Amino acid sequence: MSETLPSNATISKQAAKGTLWTYIAFVGGKLLTFLSTLILARLLAPEQFGIVGYCLIVIYFLDTFNTFGVGTALISRRDRLEEASNAAFWISLASSSVLCVVAWFTAPLIAGFFNEPLVTDLIRTLMIAQLVAAIGAVPNALSQRHLKFKVRLIPELGRAVVKGGVSVLMAYLGYGVWSLVYGQIAGEMFTNVALWLIMRWRPTAALDAQVSREIFVVGGHSAVATLVGIAQSNVDYILIGRLLGSAPLGFYMLAYRIPDLVIRNFNWVTQKVAHPILAQLQSDRSRLGEIYLKYLRYITLITMPAGAGIALIAPLFIETFYTPVWQPAVFPMQMIAIGLAIQSAGYIPGVLYKAINRPDIINRLAPIKLSYTTLILWWSTRWGIDGVAVGQIVVNVLNLLLDCWMASRVIVTPPAAIARALLPSAAAAALMTAVVLSVETLVPLQGLLGLLTITLVGAAAYAGAIALVSRETALRARHMFRQVLAR
Repeated sequence: MSETLPSNATISKQAAKGTLWTYIAFVGGKLLTFLSTLILARLLAPEQFGIVGYCLIVIYFLDTFNTFGVGTALISRRDRLEEASNAAFWISLASSSVLCVVAWFTAPLIAGFFNEPLVTDLIRTLMIAQLVAAIGAVPNALSQRHLKFKVRLIPELGRAVVKGGVSVLMAYLGYGVWSLVYGQIAGEMFTNVALWLIMRWRPTAALDAQVSREIFVVGGHSAVATLVGIAQSNVDYILIGRLLGSAPLGFYMLAYRIPDLVIRNFNWVTQKVAHPILAQLQSDRSRLGEIYLKYLRYITLITMPAGAGIALIAPLFIETFYTPVWQPAVFPMQMIAIGLAIQSAGYIPGVLYKAINRPDIINRLAPIKLSYTTLILWWSTRWGIDGVAVGQIVVNVLNLLLDCWMASRVIVTPPAAIARALLPSAAAAALMTAVVLSVETLVPLQGLLGLLTITLVGAAAYAGAIALVSRETALRARHMFRQVLAR
């Protein structure tokens, strides 16, 4: 039996509420992670961050096939959910078990690629976290499918507390890079145990052959799409680690922390909420176009000023919160923040294709993106991590143009409408930047007081700029936010 399509008002409320609760959980968790990073930056050297970075690059790739995309397939599923959930669990577990074996035997080759022998044992140990994640893949997907974003606060915040606490304690006790590895495993274990307790779903030995094939096929397409996306998003880490070494990779990874916390994670939260919501409308392309433009408008209303703001505060931020040894991370942080703000407008098209069970569109675009991304970032390494960070901006502009063009074809939305959705936030962020830079030239700013001043001036300037550029957008956003808080 097909599900009744919700109204546009219901969709908007679901999207706003889901995004708010998910972002609270995610930001809360990432703030705790940030606090632990402040401590770890004083206990560990940049080289140690870089060595763990080698392992995380590999884990990101393995994670794609760890659950074989069953989460995406399950969220998009409209019928026979119980049979699909059961099939997804066993596919996920089988895929993860195979990957653990593959990782065990290929770990020495990966260590040789990065010229770091310790990577062998680190990767083999980190696969424990991958197996735990596979066991929790179905409860995780079901909590998103049923829009239970509020109850996900405990697993998400708990992950950060456990991961950060274990990492800091072990680093203090002198475990070095292993402190980050065991923290990762402990955080994953807590999250998945909590999800199992919350969702109360349990697998059975019964498998439906037809449903299993459908989950396998859709999940496989999604896994391939995700794999290429991860390859594209980690080309910078791979090139820096291979060509520049562990210390530059450590600086670059730290530069990513704040833009990742504020912008990239907001994008991640948005796609987690958008996928189950857009999947409800997969048979109504015209309404999908309306919701797509709304998402684009309100996402960039947050990410554009966030990117500009992080770029503005980066020098003072590094100086205030980290030791002087981390100064090489300042310029990369500025460029990464701007690049991720641009990238945010390209997240929703990918979610849109998955929601309508067309991840093959992502797979067709992926080779194009991966080709020019690798070429541009490889060329940029000759200028060190600063060059790679600038290269990211170029790559994200090209990605945005390609994504918006394809999305306009799939949902028959004119490119001009997409441009109009992006214009208010981009123009307001530019005006905000001009105001803050003017204040900085007139008033010397230092320390926490300087950071607070820049933040307040920027927020006030952006609010005024939005009201000036598009008062309607500002009023609608305020109304939606008040509705969510009132509920």
